[in-house]
Amino acid sequence: MAEAERQQEKIQRQDELAALDRQMAYARLKAFQAHHHHKGRWSIFVMIAMAWMILFQSGLLALVGTGIWDFKPYQWLLPSLLIQNLAQIITLAAIIVKALFDKHKE
Repeated sequence: MAEAERQQEKIQRQDELAALDRQMAYARLKAFQAHHHHKGRWSIFVMIAMAWMILFQSGLLALVGTGIWDFKPYQWLLPSLLIQNLAQIITLAAIIVKALFDKHKE
């Protein structure tokens, strides 16, 4: 009788461990799916932000190039704005590439 009880307890522990493994696998799957769902939403935001920065820089160049805006008294301002905006685009692109294309970690 004692042997049958030990065998029953062993089988019960194995069943509990198997159930726990299935629950952990399901939790990892849900986390993976959520991670990629948020990645998709984040990438749309980043595309809009980068497009806005590029449009701003293009508009600034167009306004200065056509003579509508004149920065001659402030010769340092236009190059500073352009360099700053370009640096923002490059930095944002580097951060995003690392964040979006980094392997999903468990």
